[in-house]
Amino acid sequence: MKLPLTMIAIFTRLFCFVAGEIGQFEFINSSQQDYWALDTGFDEKDVHVTANDNDVWHRAACKGVKLLLGTTLNPSEAALHCTPLTTPWQGSLFNELIMWGYNDVSYEADRMDNCDFKHTYHLERAFKDLGISPYDSHVGGPNQCFTVNHFNGPAVEKYPDGSFPSLPNQYYNVNGRRYRVTGGHFTIGVNGKDGYIFFLDRVSTAHSAHSLWGMPHNLPVPQDELPALRSSSDIAWGFWNRVSDHNLGNVNGFMSICIVNEDTADIIDTALERRGYESLPAWPGIRFDSGTEEYNALLGSPNGLAAGYFLAQHKKEMGGNKYISHIIVFNEEDLIGFPHMFFKVEWAPNPPPPPPPPPPPGQFQARSVPEDVAEEQRRHPSKMKTGRVLESSPDGRQMRREHVIWAN
Repeated sequence: MKLPLTMIAIFTRLFCFVAGEIGQFEFINSSQQDYWALDTGFDEKDVHVTANDNDVWHRAACKGVKLLLGTTLNPSEAALHCTPLTTPWQGSLFNELIMWGYNDVSYEADRMDNCDFKHTYHLERAFKDLGISPYDSHVGGPNQCFTVNHFNGPAVEKYPDGSFPSLPNQYYNVNGRRYRVTGGHFTIGVNGKDGYIFFLDRVSTAHSAHSLWGMPHNLPVPQDELPALRSSSDIAWGFWNRVSDHNLGNVNGFMSICIVNEDTADIIDTALERRGYESLPAWPGIRFDSGTEEYNALLGSPNGLAAGYFLAQHKKEMGGNKYISHIIVFNEEDLIGFPHMFFKVEWAPNPPPPPPPPPPPGQFQARSVPEDVAEEQRRHPSKMKTGRVLESSPDGRQMRREHVIWAN
């Protein structure tokens, strides 16, 4: 059943009250390895409160509801649910990526088939139904892949003979401060003709830095030591600017390909079970419309956040509110067998839904810490101080706790 957006606005207060505002965090998908990492868009220092921190489904559904409101509401109301609603990263980002230590390797010979969705990913059936050519731009198709690595970039310090140091010893300077490369990388495909963006292979700077820098397992990577430009939604926006021929509002869909993220996989499994499926079928897969709880959880999953933030943060540039009207989850009959998600983009209903009512007196609006901090709390409970209650409602049924991670 597809709920009207006015009902969704009420639902977000009833179902997601204690989950609070979401932050911009995107996890990975990879067609090559079973990585587990996250892409962090900003550093918001606040408390993290959920009804059940171990309930992946509930947390994702809450984020999905708020992203839906962030994409369908006008900016002043959307900013109450989706944080941050603006981004400093605009345009093609050629210079910005170089400045922050990245190396564009999109045109290397071994990457010429990255956007060949027929032979590399076996998605010909899906692309045919969507009316998209599956071929890479190198063979005359409309799909152009971009890959940037956070190492060996033009801004990285070199030896006098012009050679690069080993990866753990590579540094670059931004505004007088010395930063270390992380080893992260992003491969994102863009079809400017038909308006599609493909998330293919993303390993975040935070995840890769933890390994490359030899960080102790029980300590997180300091956020201020990572490149400021590191969110995959921001990087995808730069690539979209390069091929959209100034028609920035012509975004018609996203696809997250070969998903290996564990939380997303669990969310997909739960969504299938709720629909009575024991396994994920091939295309045309299973469709989840906006307004359903399954849609909310998939949109708020690690592999859905980038698409949601891409739309929420660029209303002005796109010419209005665009949102994800439905999500299709499917598999293909290939040797990999990883699931894919397709996010259909349309113009949001006009007029937009009214914003949710304010919380009743005596209640409060919680906010979230960065997902990387929340993940460190889950992975390393020994580094956490016992949470203390900062605020509670008069009846004691709702409370806000503070959790502190101690770093030596």
